[in-house]
Amino acid sequence: MTGNVLPTEQVMVTASCGSLHNAVQNTDLTYALKDEQSVVFSSAMWSETELRGAAKEIGLKIYIAEDAWRQAKAGSYTGTITFNAEIETVCGN
Repeated sequence: MTGNVLPTEQVMVTASCGSLHNAVQNTDLTYALKDEQSVVFSSAMWSETELRGAAKEIGLKIYIAEDAWRQAKAGSYTGTITFNAEIETVCGN
């Protein structure tokens, strides 16, 4: 994330994901989106001051539980991860 916002603004990035779907076998494989510390990622926020520095990045990975992976049926899976970025007014300004 890079850019300029007003001192009274912040950027909120959110992510949402469902499950991976195998259309041929009509089965789903659940997963989570995790950050580099293996914490489930749902959102991040940066202030005007933070955005003035270097570009902001969060390394993300798809995590599939070992048990779910073992039980997954063979084939191709598709899914969607949606990211939204919004500029918000900082409370109190």
